[in-house]
Amino acid sequence: MNAVAARTASGLERALYAACGVTLALALMLVFATTIQRYFLSSGFLGAEEAASWLLLLITCLGFPLVADGPLAMKIELYSLVPDGRGEALRAMIAEAFVLAACLGLALAGIEAARNVGGISPLLGLGEWLRPAALAISGALAFLMRVLTLIGRGQSRRLIGATILALSVPVLIAANVTLSLPPALAAALAILAGIVVAAPLPHVFAFASYLALAFGSPLVEPALALLLLDGAGRHMLLAIPFFLLAGGVLIVSGLASDLVRLAAALVGRRRGGLGQTLLATSVMFSGISGSSIANAAFSSRTFLQPMVDNGYAPERAGAMIAATAVLDNIIPFSIAFLILSAATGLPVGPLFVGGLFAGLFLAAALSIAIHFTARDIQPPAPPTAPRLPLLLRALPVMGLALVVTAGIRFGIVTPTEAAGLAAAYMVLAALVLRKYHGMAAAFCRAGVESAAILMLIGAAAPLA
Repeated sequence: MNAVAARTASGLERALYAACGVTLALALMLVFATTIQRYFLSSGFLGAEEAASWLLLLITCLGFPLVADGPLAMKIELYSLVPDGRGEALRAMIAEAFVLAACLGLALAGIEAARNVGGISPLLGLGEWLRPAALAISGALAFLMRVLTLIGRGQSRRLIGATILALSVPVLIAANVTLSLPPALAAALAILAGIVVAAPLPHVFAFASYLALAFGSPLVEPALALLLLDGAGRHMLLAIPFFLLAGGVLIVSGLASDLVRLAAALVGRRRGGLGQTLLATSVMFSGISGSSIANAAFSSRTFLQPMVDNGYAPERAGAMIAATAVLDNIIPFSIAFLILSAATGLPVGPLFVGGLFAGLFLAAALSIAIHFTARDIQPPAPPTAPRLPLLLRALPVMGLALVVTAGIRFGIVTPTEAAGLAAAYMVLAALVLRKYHGMAAAFCRAGVESAAILMLIGAAAPLA
């Protein structure tokens, strides 16, 4: 029984993972073709923007069942407990209850919205009921995958306890039981509890919105589903998976290694040379990726062991990697600024320009800090390769970031078009260099990571 459940869950995971990659590839081809046609042929595809928004929602719904566990789960771990102790078992069960209740709530809200929503999309002619129906299927698949995963791991106790807790909320809502606590306060307490037990944040937010219905929230289930879909399906947010894809392809294509060699040639001879190289690489990497997670993952693989071997304490090396990875959230292209723009309506161009100056100022401050705290660290052997060839090899990647940022700032391209051009450029560069290995995985990984971010944004919309 356990083996069958584990194999079924693994098969579903592989299928959804691949579907995310394929959908992202279709969205990239659509945006790239539309951008080229608009600027070079002075025309465009009718309904292209609407189709891209539908593909974005599809990525979100396909990837949501994959972000409840593992490295893609967005959790805040405030403390650690004994792994096999009762406290950890209770915390894990409550966190699992958040996940199951969120999945169940999205499925039920999506079903109600699909039954009540009418009309068709203005340009594509698709029934509007398809959007909440996709959310309902996504929630049901996410619930099923968690059940199969827990059975496959032999964690039946956790499954039973979490299921009982998760089912209590829809039972209260179905019974029209209105509790006395204000709905906003109930949602806030639910979010606080979810953070304390380290439940995934997209599920915590979705559960909090759904729980508020039992406390007299003015929203009804269909409105909750539609608000979530509207929050996650805005066309501008399509830039997020494209920037993530550009960073992923930058790594698998080997172009990121060119940035590392250039950074080493520029600053590797200084005191704390490896730390300065790490910082310079992060500054250049920030101009393509926009994701601190991608930067931290790449820097950990590239710099952590060499820094330890060169005399840095492991905790110090890890802290430096974490500190420099923050630059991706500030230096454009910044996914954080895209989320801020979507939430507040602020223009993206000025945010990117301000982030560029702030990020470079922070990088200068970090460089000074590395210099004065690395007195006991000897610089590595100076690189033997001349700087000019390394600069020429890295120039196309660095130039892309400057051109696209200027294009957004001066209104030549939209953020979505800029992200699509950046991702397409990185893919074409990898193909020209015949760096095919890992390309498909980069598409799939970017799609699933985007789903976690987009579901977090969408789940926050009903709370607002």
